[in-house]
Amino acid sequence: TGYQRRVRDISPITHNNMTRKKIYILRHAKSSWENPTLPDHDRPLNQRGIRTAPIIAKYMRSHQYFPALILCSTALRTRMTWELVRDVLEKPAPPNSEEATQENNNLVEKGKEKKKAKGKKEKVKKEKVQEKEKEKEEQEVQDPTAETDREMLVEYKRELYEASAEDILQVVQNVPEEIKSILIIGHNPGLELFLAMMVRNGEQARMHRASLGFPTASLAVLSVGDENEEIPWKNVQKTSAYLHDFEVPKELATL
Repeated sequence: TGYQRRVRDISPITHNNMTRKKIYILRHAKSSWENPTLPDHDRPLNQRGIRTAPIIAKYMRSHQYFPALILCSTALRTRMTWELVRDVLEKPAPPNSEEATQENNNLVEKGKEKKKAKGKKEKVKKEKVQEKEKEKEEQEVQDPTAETDREMLVEYKRELYEASAEDILQVVQNVPEEIKSILIIGHNPGLELFLAMMVRNGEQARMHRASLGFPTASLAVLSVGDENEEIPWKNVQKTSAYLHDFEVPKELATL
């Protein structure tokens, strides 16, 4: 199908790229202007926004885009968008489904990479430690919806409401080092300007689509760092990111 072609078309961020931090950028879904007396901060999503937020969430889920920390504007429309996205990301995959198989395969690869990395650092391991690691990996593989792959922290930040590109970068630079992937849910024009400010290069088709604008409920996927050296969040600077993916809900096939 067209959707399957789209899946193969992107440059994936895999567990192999252990030193690359991931930045997911999501603009809130379509909001309502029905009540003109409401402050802008308190405007909810309209029916179109409520329909499209789960579509982009299903796309995130199908591509294994699971951020560790969500940084969300305090505006009602961004909070509603996150709640709709969260419901999809946290939903367990049906047993024996294609999605569950994909998640299972990713967990297997993740386990192999972890074991390989440890092998380089430690030449001698006690038998008891090896057995515990093996049991842990087997348990993860048997349960593709394990909570360890679904734990997502959320912080609601007022500074992301009406934030400039520089404001957003400052939020990114203050992320704790133990966090390796973040999802920023915010507003235009700040998000669009932040994306343009950050991207150095990327997938050409995605860069072209991103240059056309950042519609509501659209998603950008960036990475910073390289395979040889991890960049601390505090050192993330302008033009330091690679654009892996950019997707707009209305351009997606039905998921």
